[in-house]
Parts: sequence; structure tokens; C-alpha cells
Amino acid sequence: MIFISFLGTGNYKTCNYLYKEQHCDGVAYIQTAARTLLAPEAEQSFIFVTTEAKEKHLEQLQQEAQKFNLPKMEPITIPKGASEKELWEIFETISTQIPEGAEIVFDITHSFRSLPLLITILLNYLSVVKHTTIKQCCYGAFETLGFLQDVENMPASERNAPIFNLTPFFALNDWARAIYDFTRYGHAEQLAGLISNQLSEILSDPANRNSNNNTLQSASKTIKKFSNFIHTSNCRELCKMDIKKSISDRLAPLSPDIVPPLVPIFDQIKRFFANYENSSPLNGIRAAAWCAEINLIPQGFTLLQESIVSIELEPHRQQLEEEGLTEAKRQREFISALLAIQKDADEWKGDLKEYRLYGENIRAEWKESFLKDYDSITKYRNQVNHGGTNPTQKLDSNSIGDNLKQLTRKMLTYYDIQTEDK
Repeated sequence: MIFISFLGTGNYKTCNYLYKEQHCDGVAYIQTAARTLLAPEAEQSFIFVTTEAKEKHLEQLQQEAQKFNLPKMEPITIPKGASEKELWEIFETISTQIPEGAEIVFDITHSFRSLPLLITILLNYLSVVKHTTIKQCCYGAFETLGFLQDVENMPASERNAPIFNLTPFFALNDWARAIYDFTRYGHAEQLAGLISNQLSEILSDPANRNSNNNTLQSASKTIKKFSNFIHTSNCRELCKMDIKKSISDRLAPLSPDIVPPLVPIFDQIKRFFANYENSSPLNGIRAAAWCAEINLIPQGFTLLQESIVSIELEPHRQQLEEEGLTEAKRQREFISALLAIQKDADEWKGDLKEYRLYGENIRAEWKESFLKDYDSITKYRNQVNHGGTNPTQKLDSNSIGDNLKQLTRKMLTYYDIQTEDK
């Protein structure tokens, strides 16, 4: 863990800094309080200073740290940030000091002018290029004392200034990125991880915290399963999921004690799953349509075809059993083969031949346009899943995504399936 902070040129006064149930009394510098309360185990502590701040405050800051049994901070000189060139120099200087994989506790109190914006961008940048994480971001709100009375005439022992936890605000970038990764790429790992690791910190109402936390934890596990089933083309498990019960119904009554900017993020999740049902093969068609949107081509074709087989099998399952075809595997293979066979083909073999009369009755229910579309799905699925290696079925990678979109739209219409309102 490392601690980083900035030192300004103001006239800092002695006060008591309070964080939750903890306090650090009789300090002039927020860095002393923040290190004591938030980063006592920091291996390194950097203080970024301009030449003026260094001359005015650095020695006193180091002396105060020693009084609180804290190691001296490592001063790093930076320019004032009076030009774009100087801002880039600050960016590079700070970036160089932060080690790979560091957990960062950051005090933003004396980040002057444009530095808060610069540091926000920098920390997000470092999370990608150096795999760092923001452990804590804080702000020492000494100025709030001035709202009560004249600080100059207030006894030092009564100057109780709060330390604000700004970590949830920095975490908004992670939440926004996580919901984007889920809706755009189908990856739920980061979203589930944030719910598991950061949720309790962003729920503001203690009375509802446990209830909302448990609700979202349960929903996130289901979302992660949903994502895994999508990426592994696990149509069987996907269509068995009670999505409405496990996600939509759980999120609907969520108490409004979440940090306001996160509300639209959870609303996106609600809208995404709004039309999914409990344990329905229609969910496979919906999922295939989503795969088409986010370019998961192999998964989309597999889910689309296998869902159609499941949908068409269900109304005939009992009759097939009465006809003597009792094994679930053979029933599925029968419907799959029936969908694929040409009307006048001489390929009525095996179970198709044995139960041909009933098979022909089923085929009579299907529109020719539907069977033609199913044949296209089969063709494209084979092209994709065989990696385009079949010389008789050339894979056109430029158009295959559009083919999936067109076919999923047709199946959504054919089965009258509702999807998310865009």
C-alpha cells in the first residue's frame, strides 16, 4: 500500500480530524491524520510539492509526522501546473512514482486547481497500465468549520473537521466500465466483483444496507451465471434459469439508498433483463439476439438453433412418449432431424422412418419460410463452428454477423418474443 498527497501553500490551522468513529487530534496537516486513520500500514508515503509549498510547509509536516510516530514522507517536487506542458510533467512525475500493482490511498485535500481532474484521469490510467487499485480516497473538510463560526476564535480542541470518503466517487468509473463490459461484451466478472467487494461502501442508508446488499449479491451471482452460460453456449442451463425471479424481481423493489449516480447503472440491468422469463426456451432466442448485437457469433448461432429445437420439442413431447419415443435424447434428436430434413428427401431413417407419420404431421405445422430460415441457421452455424475449414461452405466473416442479426430478428418475430426496449 502507498499513500500519496499534495501539499499546498495555505495557512493550515491545528484541528481534530474525524473519520467515522476514529479521530486524530491536534494536527495541522491532513496528511498526518489521513496516514494515521486510513493508511497506517502504508509502505511508502509520497508528498507532491511545488517549490513554494516545500519551502513553507515541508519541514513542519515532517516534524508533525514524527510526533505521531509516522515515518517521514518522501517529497517529490512538481511544477505549479500553470501550462499544459507542466500538467503533462505532473502526470509523468506521479505516474513514474507509482509502482506496479500498488494499492493506493490518496488524499485529495490540497490538490489545487485542475489537479483533481488530472489525478482522476491518472489513477484510471494507472489501473490499466500498472494494474493499480484505489484503496481509499479522502478529503479533509476543514473549511466546514467556517460554516459554524469564526475558526480563528474557536478553541483548537473544538475544531472538529470531518474526513470525507470519496472512494465511491472514484469507483463510479469502475461501475460504468463494468456495466459497459457486460452490456457490450457480455462479461459480468467485473460487475459481480464490484457488487461483492464495494457494494457495502456505496449503500448510504444503514437501515436498508443489509437488505439491499443481500439482494444485489444474489442477483449478481445469477448475472455471472448468465454470462458464463452465454460464453459457453450452454443453452440447456441458460433456459433453465429462473431469470425473472432471480434478477428482475429482486432488483425491482430495490430501496433508493444507493449513491444516486449508480441508480441509472442498476436501471440498465433491470431493463436488460425485463423481458426474460423463468425457465423458458424463449430466453435462448433473446440471448441469441443479444449475442448478435455484441458480436458473439458462434454463441449466437448455437443458442439460436438449440433454442428452436427446445421450443419445437415441448408441445410434442407427451405425444412422442405416447408414440413410444420415451428417451429425452432421442426425442430431441428426432425434432432436430425433422427440422433439418427436406420435405421430399429420401433420408427418413431411424426414428424419422419409424415415426414418419407423426413427423410429417409436425412438419405440416411449420411454415416453409421458417424451415428455410432454420436451414440457414444450420448452414451458418456449421460454417462458424468448423472455423470455415469446409471447402464447400465458405465462411464470410464480413457478413456472418449481419446474417445472425437478421435470423434472430426473424425468430423473435416468428415466436412473438419481446426484448428490451431500446
